Amino acid sequence: ILIPGGMGSRLLQCHAAYEGQNFPDNPAFTEIWLSWPAILLGKIGALELDADEWDMDRKPIIASGEMNSIVKSYDGTEAYFIDSGFNYTEFGYDWRRDVRAAAAYLKTFLTMVKQKSMAVSGDGRNPLERLTLFAHSMGGLVVKLFLEGLVAENEGPNRWFSRFVSVASPFYGTETQIYRYYRGEHMVNLIMGSAAKVAKMVATLPGPYGLLPCPMTILNPLLDDLNLDRYPVRDAGHSQTPVDPFSVEGLDRFPATMDRTYMNRAKEMFAHVCKPLPPDYYGKIFHIRNTIRDSNQPLEWHWQPIDTGTFQPGDPSPIWSNQGASDGTVPFWSARLVGTPEPHVHDLAIDTDHGMLAEDHRVLVLVREIVRESAGLPPQPDAPTSDAAAEPLSGPGDAAELSALVGDIASGLVDDNRIDALSPSLRRALVNGLSICG
Repeated sequence: ILIPGGMGSRLLQCHAAYEGQNFPDNPAFTEIWLSWPAILLGKIGALELDADEWDMDRKPIIASGEMNSIVKSYDGTEAYFIDSGFNYTEFGYDWRRDVRAAAAYLKTFLTMVKQKSMAVSGDGRNPLERLTLFAHSMGGLVVKLFLEGLVAENEGPNRWFSRFVSVASPFYGTETQIYRYYRGEHMVNLIMGSAAKVAKMVATLPGPYGLLPCPMTILNPLLDDLNLDRYPVRDAGHSQTPVDPFSVEGLDRFPATMDRTYMNRAKEMFAHVCKPLPPDYYGKIFHIRNTIRDSNQPLEWHWQPIDTGTFQPGDPSPIWSNQGASDGTVPFWSARLVGTPEPHVHDLAIDTDHGMLAEDHRVLVLVREIVRESAGLPPQPDAPTSDAAAEPLSGPGDAAELSALVGDIASGLVDDNRIDALSPSLRRALVNGLSICG
């Protein structure tokens, strides 16, 4: 089962507003993340949550499997594992909301998978005992919190999964999410009209707060195990001074749109993510991490104070990184859990960006071999692959063409003929460029 990264799940918006008891029995839904109408009609802003964490206009938004309109997310992953003889499905979740909600629903989802599988097989065997939880990016946080729930309920791991393989999962924060609270996201800014609108929208979503740098009080005891000499968020003017984003001084460096309640929740989430697991869990955990930068330095951020009363999103960002080892989104040191055995941590240095790592053929071959070896099976020659698995739709597209496309979308100049003519790689590049979570 693939647990996708943030924004890899499809979100549907209900046509009817929820007003208590008078909700229709079979309401209609429209895809809001991510479809062409959502982009062309400016509906991306509907992802925003109000002050009470309701969806805008009280029209509920729900997760429904993987994103599959403009592009099918993880199509290369699906094709590879099906061609290799695996049973395969994907878990969808609402990445806008607290990651702990997704972790709780994962248990419900696995229960349904178990029941349906046993009803089909009729052999009385629990299929979860042979299950691989394959998590990309934010999906790794979902699984770690799911494991914490099993521990809290005194349930052993064997009834629920055989192994957990993460790829580029930001257990201690991403490099990039913190920037969006200051400058939005370039392509989304163009489509929505301003960096201020996008930064404000991102600040209403509790889920992405869990992708900020891990709080200093929680991360500091783990520095040696992560091969870090010091806490990685530093004052830009005094590099010897650490700055904890979750401290009073750190909170004062954020724009006024930041939600202190969501910051507190994220800190609580990090405490659970960093909590050690029982020994029998770690033998089932494997990590794959990558760096696309030729750097031996661990990634650090340098952060300047701002005047929260005058700062406007889109101004020059007061925070930047030292371009240390990273896959472009997740610092190399952040993509493994402390406590995972060293032989279970697989380090790569390949030229694949974060968003496509779970579809990279080299990664998929490695995952398959992890599964076979941990199941006590001998190595096997690589299976023939479909076109999607051998060459996932991952090309960045021509930069000039992509820039022109986004500009024309913002100006209302894109019609159905233009959409139909877009190459798969350009479609993928557009979707990757619209990320506000990761």
